[in-house]
Amino acid sequence: MKADQVLGGLDPSWEERLRADVAGRTVVFLGYSGRDLDLQPLWDDVLSAAVRVLWFELPMAEGDTRKRMLSAQLDAGKVVFMPNAQTRDGRPNPSWDFVDWCLRQRLVTLDPALVAQLHEPQREDGFPALLGPLPIARAAVQGLIGDHRAARRTLWTQLFRHTRPALRGLTDHVVNHGGRALTTAMLFWSLVPAVGAWRPTVERLRRKRATALSRQGRYRAVLRATRVPPTHGASVMLILRSASTRCVGSLDEAADLAAQAYRLAVEEKHPVRVAHAAFQECIALQWAERVDEARHCLDAKLRPAASVAANRWLAWADFIDGCLWIRQHDAARAIEALDRGEARFQAEGLRDGTISVLTAKLSAYRCASEDEKFLETYARIQQLRRRGEGRFDTRGHRFTSDGLAIELGEFHRVHTRRLDVAWRAFHRAAHSPYPLQSALGLLGLGMIQRVRHEDPVHLREALHKGRLVGALLVVAAAEATLGLPPGAEHPETFSV
Repeated sequence: MKADQVLGGLDPSWEERLRADVAGRTVVFLGYSGRDLDLQPLWDDVLSAAVRVLWFELPMAEGDTRKRMLSAQLDAGKVVFMPNAQTRDGRPNPSWDFVDWCLRQRLVTLDPALVAQLHEPQREDGFPALLGPLPIARAAVQGLIGDHRAARRTLWTQLFRHTRPALRGLTDHVVNHGGRALTTAMLFWSLVPAVGAWRPTVERLRRKRATALSRQGRYRAVLRATRVPPTHGASVMLILRSASTRCVGSLDEAADLAAQAYRLAVEEKHPVRVAHAAFQECIALQWAERVDEARHCLDAKLRPAASVAANRWLAWADFIDGCLWIRQHDAARAIEALDRGEARFQAEGLRDGTISVLTAKLSAYRCASEDEKFLETYARIQQLRRRGEGRFDTRGHRFTSDGLAIELGEFHRVHTRRLDVAWRAFHRAAHSPYPLQSALGLLGLGMIQRVRHEDPVHLREALHKGRLVGALLVVAAAEATLGLPPGAEHPETFSV
């Protein structure tokens, strides 16, 4: 099935047949993760009519929790997760487990030589020859991994040989990744009435301008540009508005906007927008300390959508997973999830995602008290941010710099006790143009003031800003520290 067909839901005739086939029978899942967007909402009700459910699959890091969520209303014991037997090569093999179960139940008889083939290593098939203008494909890949400068250079060299696709690619790069001059030039389209036959074109250009503003980190400008919802591609504007609200406004409002964007994106049958909206909802809920809701959003929305959209969205799902484990103070599981995300991002050459994952790892290493790894990772992030062009929220972006300052400040406040170094780092973050980062910086300064027997004026400022944006972590930590006696130290905080 195509991605847009999956997003459209299961056809009623197929659903009717599925219900009829399941009723009163044993249902066997073989190698199925349970993440299909078209089937996920149905399983609770459909499987309730089954006698029992047997599930054969590779062991997952998150265990059976996600699959149990699909069948939350079933009778206890109806769903059985079959154990993974050791095969001849020492690795789990659900196909062999299933065949072995069928043989033991005397459901089939098979030639032993045929069964033995399940133990053989998978055959590596070759790849077909690539067709079409390869330099244009190279430019597309360079754009996908965020190296837009190299993509433009490649397209310029092909203007005379492959004029039409090169010119189209250059135009897209200028419109999608231009700087302030472009967004200023496109300001005209925000003033043109979107009516008549010109409406789709005007709204498309407005979306392009809002996207460019978001990439530049001009979040308040994005909020101004997305005040009026369009009729076409409305989910894009809501996604951009949610991301900007998360950075400069209310976290709860950002989560609500992302949830609206998710519903619209599903209606639009656009897999990347569905995944992006789910990601924005997850991270807004996470920052708002609504951890249980964020976990549910990750399992019910982001992971299923990511499997349809692209590998990078699976990496962002791993990133969210790791951040949530940090909030639950489980450093081992956090590092495991972040390692998966880092591997996915590196496979695609996405420096943007790699830096985000490594920044989250700083918190995980603080949580695990692995100081050497913290310092090594911090140095690696700085090296990556100096190399190449990167994407909008890594190289040279203030939001990333302030996040790193908060990590460094908290590391020195708790792990090295170098309060002077911690003060300088928190001081930088406290002057961030982004309210959440500023509140966290002020929180760190206030904690140091409390240790130094000084008036914790910055704690009161952090408390005020935290309440304004709905940052419950800041509010709770500020209130707890204000209740401590002078000289007392608040426990370490984790704000990824």
